[in-house]
Amino acid sequence: MLPGYSGPFEVGCATFAAPLPSVSVGDGSLSNGDPILQTEEATFNVFYPAQISPKATKGVYWVVRPLRDAALGFAKYTGISWLILWFLGIVYAQFIKIPVYANVPLLKPPVKLDASESGGRWPLVIFSHGLGGGRNIHYCAQLASEGHVVLAIEHKDGSGSSCLNRRNGKLQHLVYVKADEVQWKTKSKLTLRQHQLLFRVREIYEIYAIFRRFVASVENREILALSDGIKISYEWKSWENTVNVDEVVLAAHSFGGATVLSLLSSPPPPGHQELSIKKVILLDPWLDPLPSPGPLPTHTGDFELLILNSEGFTLMKEHFERLVDLISAWRNAMKEAQFFTLARAAHVSFSDVVLVKPRAGKEPIAMLALMHTLSLAFLRESIPSAIDSLRAEGKVKPMKILRTNKRVLFAEEGDIIVH
Repeated sequence: MLPGYSGPFEVGCATFAAPLPSVSVGDGSLSNGDPILQTEEATFNVFYPAQISPKATKGVYWVVRPLRDAALGFAKYTGISWLILWFLGIVYAQFIKIPVYANVPLLKPPVKLDASESGGRWPLVIFSHGLGGGRNIHYCAQLASEGHVVLAIEHKDGSGSSCLNRRNGKLQHLVYVKADEVQWKTKSKLTLRQHQLLFRVREIYEIYAIFRRFVASVENREILALSDGIKISYEWKSWENTVNVDEVVLAAHSFGGATVLSLLSSPPPPGHQELSIKKVILLDPWLDPLPSPGPLPTHTGDFELLILNSEGFTLMKEHFERLVDLISAWRNAMKEAQFFTLARAAHVSFSDVVLVKPRAGKEPIAMLALMHTLSLAFLRESIPSAIDSLRAEGKVKPMKILRTNKRVLFAEEGDIIVH
């Protein structure tokens, strides 16, 4: 079992799916002629404060089944031998569980939630994963333990390690797709990633619209509850009018960060209205697939932005300078932005992979705890006091690069740099 969560609520997890009118982007196709960016179904995990019965059992498998697909997709993403990952999956990864309760009812919201929330309903977060990612995410479950309902999207664009994708009325196995596997009529270096951004943004809008209709009237739901791709029974009534869908927090990691920035700098897809976004959290956002200079916000709402960077991404000179320019432009556009670097964090530090390694030790847990501390402070409007506390502990350092055998920040693990 992976480490538990620090919030006061037990966490439930359900996999929801809903039919879509066929969504298709671009003319990219695989060697067998199948379009790469096409789906007829939206799938997402929901992490939420859970109502627990005495018979409820904690534990959901971390690796989404089928295991073979997960191993193959992760092998393609990492470049590690499929046979090695398959062996590790058989002897180790297949048994790993996350400490959540599957398919239990949503807990009734307290009469008065945190002061930053409204209406006695759970606040809503929508999360977009990065390359090689998926819908079982520690960060999302941690937010749920603190009193949020989190939709962790399973993007069906070939960017995740694996998923089941519905096309032509049939479920098909889709594993991570490399750029050189896709044929285009017109191709550039980042053609696949740029088209995936369009597809992912459309998925976010579609899933939000589906979920909004669902909580307004569960009796007329489009949503199905799934277990390993099979429809199951579920206690739907607990969801009716218990989630605040009038305001949304968008959160994302890596390529998901590019996805959210693309959404905020583009008009809504046809048939959709602009999302009412309250806050945005970007974990190590990857900017390469986005237009440069830019992107600039076109979203008319008044939202706040938090960016948490790894030391690795901050030391990537061109990428960091571009991110600084982007934040400056967004601040000039009257968007409030907070930007911090976590010393000694790597890009992978924001993901679950650091937790599932054998003998992972305390450092990954401490890094995730710092990330969650800052995220929660941002959501609760208490970033200044959180930074003051870290400063009092000597944990806030200036931006200074040491050049020894390799470039590193003049800081220790657990320190932050305020930009």
